[in-house]
Amino acid sequence: NNVSTDISLPEKVDIIISEILGSFGLEEDIMDYIADARERFLKKGGLIMPSSIQIFLVPVEVKDIYDDINFWGKNRYGIKFGALRKMAINNQYNRYIEKKNYLSKPLLLESIDLYKASQSNFNETAGFTLTREGIFHGLAGWFEARLSEKITLSTASPDRTPSWDIAFFPVDKLHKVNKGDHITSKVSLSKWRRNVMWNWDIKIESKSGKIVRFNHSTFRGFPMSKESFKKLSPEHQPRLNATTKIDQYILNQCNGKTPVLQIAKKLHRKYPDIYHSLEKALKKTISVISFNC
Repeated sequence: NNVSTDISLPEKVDIIISEILGSFGLEEDIMDYIADARERFLKKGGLIMPSSIQIFLVPVEVKDIYDDINFWGKNRYGIKFGALRKMAINNQYNRYIEKKNYLSKPLLLESIDLYKASQSNFNETAGFTLTREGIFHGLAGWFEARLSEKITLSTASPDRTPSWDIAFFPVDKLHKVNKGDHITSKVSLSKWRRNVMWNWDIKIESKSGKIVRFNHSTFRGFPMSKESFKKLSPEHQPRLNATTKIDQYILNQCNGKTPVLQIAKKLHRKYPDIYHSLEKALKKTISVISFNC
């Protein structure tokens, strides 16, 4: 078992079957994984399941979900949690959302053919004319995956699945809207390492001409320090820390001849202050080897 991009196969296959679907369809990087597997593993004329994905979006009023997010904006037990709310408001939440929460008709944001899609390139704009008044809390999205000519997997309300919910993308401040107001949303996807990040820009234009804008990204929801971010730069000059030096020492003993117990004994002798018992050294050795070998 391994990630498909890190393996090779002795022969090509007749069908690729995958379940790399997040609640908004693409956040598990299905396009990149399938494109790689399709080019390297699939026979000419072979099948892909699912073969296509459709992404849908709608503005919603969801007070209960929004109240959960606003939990982080309040002072509790004498502690200010405002900094955490900035992260919370820039995250995707997977919840069940009913049709009664919609502020307009849903729109098809994009239809993706997995026989042709080459990479996680998603940048789509949609315009909604609101069909009722209410409080705009954010955007809700879901997917439909075509499994065969006759079978489609949908996560749209009112259907519920054990694996997926509706994806909810909040805005920083709730906003009162009226029937006939217009909401323009631009949703894009970007990548950091193997993580997929969603970005959503929103413009609300009332019938009176007033315009309100919001800009969000799940990248801002990562609790990352400046030091950690700098390590992502190609210019960063890394060095091993104390923990990774120990990991390296263990891996250097993995020559296909030395038993795990013998490696643990060596680790115990080399680092007696850290691994003061053979049992502790053995636990560390097994952990490193099981993850890397």
